[in-house]
Amino acid sequence: MKKRRFKKRKVVLAFLVFSVFLAMIIFGAKIYLFINLFLGNDVLITITTDNENFFLSHGESQDIKIKTDILTNPFCSIYCDYSFIDISSGHILDNANFSLKIIAPVTKNYTLVPPSKGIGQKLYRFDIECKSERTFLCHTTEELKKRNLLITLNYDLNLEEKEANQEYRKQILELVEKEALISSFLADYKLPLDQLNESVSMDNLILEYDSLKASASSLNQSINNLTVFLNNQEYAELSSKIPELDNSFLGFKNNLSYFNKTVFNLISGYNSASLKLVALQSDLKNFQYINVSNETLTVIDKAILDFNNLSVKKTSLIEKELEIALISISLSSINLTTNLSNLTETFISNESINQISRTKIDFPNFSYYSPDPPVLMEKVQTCCLFNQCHECCNDSCYSDKTKFPVIFIHGHDFSKIVSAEYNLNIFDEMQRALENEGYLDAGSMLIGPEEENLSGILGKINYPVTVKASYYFDSYQSRDQNIILQTKQDNLDTYAIRLNDIVNSVKFKTNREKVIIISHSMGGLVFRRYLQIFGEGDISKAILIASPNHGVNGTVLKYCSVFGAELECEDMDPANLFLNKLDNAKNPKIPIYNIIGIGCDTDGETGDKVVTNNSAYLSYAKNYFINGTCEGSNFQYLHTLMVSPSKTPEVYKIIKEILKEN
Repeated sequence: MKKRRFKKRKVVLAFLVFSVFLAMIIFGAKIYLFINLFLGNDVLITITTDNENFFLSHGESQDIKIKTDILTNPFCSIYCDYSFIDISSGHILDNANFSLKIIAPVTKNYTLVPPSKGIGQKLYRFDIECKSERTFLCHTTEELKKRNLLITLNYDLNLEEKEANQEYRKQILELVEKEALISSFLADYKLPLDQLNESVSMDNLILEYDSLKASASSLNQSINNLTVFLNNQEYAELSSKIPELDNSFLGFKNNLSYFNKTVFNLISGYNSASLKLVALQSDLKNFQYINVSNETLTVIDKAILDFNNLSVKKTSLIEKELEIALISISLSSINLTTNLSNLTETFISNESINQISRTKIDFPNFSYYSPDPPVLMEKVQTCCLFNQCHECCNDSCYSDKTKFPVIFIHGHDFSKIVSAEYNLNIFDEMQRALENEGYLDAGSMLIGPEEENLSGILGKINYPVTVKASYYFDSYQSRDQNIILQTKQDNLDTYAIRLNDIVNSVKFKTNREKVIIISHSMGGLVFRRYLQIFGEGDISKAILIASPNHGVNGTVLKYCSVFGAELECEDMDPANLFLNKLDNAKNPKIPIYNIIGIGCDTDGETGDKVVTNNSAYLSYAKNYFINGTCEGSNFQYLHTLMVSPSKTPEVYKIIKEILKEN
């Protein structure tokens, strides 16, 4: 009996020990997961693909695979929404939602097809947002975490189209030359025709001239239509329209040749008639002062009156020639050898003769002007964003201040052991909000080699872009490979050097002269050190948010290196040489805007719970003060909330106003 009782007690004791042990494991796991959340471990999304930039010709296509990895507390369930958007047109190509209880990569496959016509760039973006729900063992902020991937599709003519384009371009330019020659000829006809029209009746010829000008104008319009067909790659239309226009030019050439002969004959006849008219005037003057019989006087007076009428009368050239001949015949009939002594009375003409001088019309001196190539014949790249299309940016956008890219730079990571990817999330909300202000959300960018074909790849659209970047990443070149390294335990000098690489990379990929920096917390110190080392030449302006410009003190400094990187914390110590150099450097000449959080007890001073007002203030900057509260729910204080447009809209309003300033 005693043995049975003893055995039962052992079972109960073992069960109690096991229960306590299990409770300790559960409690320990809960504490561990809670600490993980405190250190920043929550939902983390990463998106990868083999390539983000594609170069295709008409008729080609490209399959892409987008892989999404989602990390979180293993006891949490993940709920996600994703979409794949053609942001050039604004069309959603795919969207859905899913949930995960067991963390596993999610892969989506898509096929990119360029437009069938034109050249330019299309933009696509894969957006995903995820959250987890709080349970007994799932410690989470329950905030949506977002990540996106921007993909560019750069398209051009295929080889066959390029050859056709060059051939048709050549033929159109030949037609342009022909049209220019015709227009030159017609312009040179105007002066002699105007001169002829003053005294010669030639209504039919003027009508023919106007008809030729109308035909030439029609030919010019037809050429303009060809340029439209060319730019729209409507080669079937060009193959029929160009021969038709060639035939039209041939018919016009025949008509112009006939017109040219008519005009030349008319000018020759006019000059001949003009010469005869001047000679007739001289003959009449000789007869005017001779004593003649009354009968002869009548002939002379009639000849003078006919001459005067002819000199002012607008008639056809044939009529002029006929009248000149009749007057000449009448004068030749006068017999000046008649013996005037037999006459009882003689007479001298009192009629006045119109004074004319010989007017010679010169033949057209045909000149030729070389036409400017049609503007439409140049290949124009088209770039669209949200169904708004413009000619793609080229070097003309290089110095346009309204199109300078914005780089978001994060601050100090309180945990040196969590992934650096978390730091790219801090500006998610602001980056997406700025897209409503005309700044394209281009996601994040890591340092990499400058491939020649990627120069200006993000700068073709007529909009500025925003990118998130991290100085916690570096790249290592190994033969033909570019290996991205995560390194979070360096000093701020090293981070400033990486920031220089980031600035150069963004400038290269956007083809812009300068960038705009928006930094948070320690990112402001990294930026200021960057200015000291590399100068201001690549920076347009900078906005510092919650920056510990003169270091951190008290509790923040004391516990900074417990979880965070020691070298970072040393550089933020006010007694450190690093801050001494920053504080004694020359003031920058570029605009610096400094947004300071106040209203929270920060080691006995007003501040944002991490950085005091005195530490954040910069004498040479334009300082803004944001009054907030610091309840610290979910370990979020004013210091971190200042980058959230929904939680501190006054900060976002200031940033929008600063970005609008030139």
